[in-house]
Amino acid sequence: YLAVPGGIGGDGYKIYLLNRDYHVRAKRVLAAVFADRASGIVVLWAVALVFILFVDTIPYRLLALIALPVLLGGLYLGLRIFFRDYAGAYLPVVLYSAGVQVLQVLCAFTILMAFHFRGDSLPYLILFLISSIVAILPVTIGGAGAREITFLFGARYMGVDQDLSIGLSLMFYFISALVSFLGLYYVIRPYNRRPDEQGKDEEKVSG
Repeated sequence: YLAVPGGIGGDGYKIYLLNRDYHVRAKRVLAAVFADRASGIVVLWAVALVFILFVDTIPYRLLALIALPVLLGGLYLGLRIFFRDYAGAYLPVVLYSAGVQVLQVLCAFTILMAFHFRGDSLPYLILFLISSIVAILPVTIGGAGAREITFLFGARYMGVDQDLSIGLSLMFYFISALVSFLGLYYVIRPYNRRPDEQGKDEEKVSG
């Protein structure tokens, strides 16, 4: 999925595979993917807003206290209105998404530490979260470039080191690309049978 435009490019491929191999209706899978993406974006903003509360240099940062419940409440209403089948999974989805984003933030933090940075890391982590939202848009390959542009202009606004910001972005992308290459095994040696075909074989054996 890293080699397709933006973070949503791979979602189309997931929809195709689930429809082909598991015969799940494309409309139902599409709804699940959109609900997943919406929750992911909302949680990204939510975590960023929590961090913003602790950065004194950001003006009107206390507005984040209002934006947080509006975002999370809007997500719930959106699921209830547009994706009713998945509204019941609201809490698990939010918690799972929050866990994933926290792990990503920890990864970004460790990269900063590897650069021997000992200053205030919160502005960099906020930019990292915002860049993750921008990287989802299908305007670049795997989000490459979109993150760096976000860090470049965001660093000026936040008053942080631009070189360190872009270095953080590039290092995170390279690590993601390196880990993604492990998936080549499943491209070179994909599974040979679909679940329905395996089920037919099992019926023959039991018969």
